[in-house]
Amino acid sequence: MASSCSRAMAVRCAPGRGGDGAWRYPVTLDEVSPRYVEALIGYEDKGFHWHPGVNPASLARAAWQWATHGRIVSGGSTLTMQVARILEPVPRTPLGKLRQIARARCSSNGGCPNATS
Repeated sequence: MASSCSRAMAVRCAPGRGGDGAWRYPVTLDEVSPRYVEALIGYEDKGFHWHPGVNPASLARAAWQWATHGRIVSGGSTLTMQVARILEPVPRTPLGKLRQIARARCSSNGGCPNATS
């Protein structure tokens, strides 16, 4: 597989590759209904078409909720960040989130130089 991680590509993962035991079936974007894609974007990442792989407002909201409640209340990850986490699992720590952000940013810019997928 190519070493770039374009936002236009569908996620291609082998079953269980995410380390969470979930099955992921390789598909191309052409094999998925455009209505499903729009529903997914509308539910998971309303700013997908305008943000650069990371939504600073969502991250700030999630960080504020974490700080004020002492626990994670809601996520701040974009779809691109979720794909980055699947392709390169990192610890769920602030440093891990920074690595996920960096991966998502380079993904949305056309490719990651050291990408594994």
